[in-house]
Amino acid sequence: RTVHVLGRRGHLQASFTIKELRELTQLEDECDASCLVRSDELDQGSTDASLEELRGRFGRPKKRIDALLQTIAEGASSPSKRGSTKTNVHLRFLMQPIEFKATTTANGQEERNKLQSVVFERTVLKGEAGKQWAHATGDFETIDADLALVSIGYKGTAIAGTEDYFDSEAGIMVNAAGRVDAASKTGRKGGLYVAGWLKRGPRGIIGTNINDAKETVSSIVSDFETIADLDRTSGSSPVQVDDMMALLNDRCKVVTWDMLRETKAMQGQLQHTSSNDAST
Repeated sequence: RTVHVLGRRGHLQASFTIKELRELTQLEDECDASCLVRSDELDQGSTDASLEELRGRFGRPKKRIDALLQTIAEGASSPSKRGSTKTNVHLRFLMQPIEFKATTTANGQEERNKLQSVVFERTVLKGEAGKQWAHATGDFETIDADLALVSIGYKGTAIAGTEDYFDSEAGIMVNAAGRVDAASKTGRKGGLYVAGWLKRGPRGIIGTNINDAKETVSSIVSDFETIADLDRTSGSSPVQVDDMMALLNDRCKVVTWDMLRETKAMQGQLQHTSSNDAST
C-alpha cells in the first residue's frame, strides 16, 4: 500500500507540527509502515526566503521540523529502507494537483466514479519571506491512485467591525498573547480578545489549543486586575469580579462532560431513527 501526502509549497511552509511528524516516523514498529521524504524536494524548498523564515520569530519549531525531515530523507535514500514495509507514506512537496483521471475500461470508456490517477505540476517558491507562493513550472508528474482526499485549507475572515485590526493576508486578528490592543477605544489594554485559529492561524493539535486558550485567559485576568487597580487609584468604582461572572453566566453556557455525552447519545438516536425511516 502506498500513500502520498502532497503540498503545493515547501516543507518549511507546511502546517503540521513536530509531534505529528514524529508520530509518522514511529509507524514502522506499530503498523509496518515507513515515512519517506525526498531530499531533492527539501533542497528545492530551502530558498533564501525560506531560510530567512527559519531565522524569524516563528523559526524555532520550523528548524526542528526541517531537521527531522532531513533525517527521514537520509534514511529513505537507503535501498534497504525503500519497500521494506507493507505501507509506505510519502511526504511530497512543491506539487500542485492539476487533473483527476478516471479509470478507462477495455473499450476506452471512462468510469467517471472510479479514480485511476492524479496529475500534478511541479512548483517552485516565489516571493519574500513569509509571503512565498507556489509558482507553476510546466513540469508534470502522474501518480496512480484509487482514492484522493482533498484538503482545501482554512483562512480566517474578519467579523463585521473588526476589519481595522484584522490581518487579511495571514487570516488572523492582530494580537499580542490573545489581546487585540488596537480594538481598545479608551487607550487601556484589553477589551477584545481572541483564541484559536483566528489568533495564530490554522495549525497545531489539541494540546496547542489548550496552551493557546490559557495564554488568552491569562491576558484577560491580568488586564482585569490592572483595570481594577487603576479604578481604585482614580477613585472610580472598581470593576467587580462578581460583575464579570454575572456577565459570563448570562452570555456563556458551560458544557460539562456529562452534558456532552448526553448530546452525543441524542445525536446517535436521531441518526438511528432517520436511518430506520429511510429504510422503510
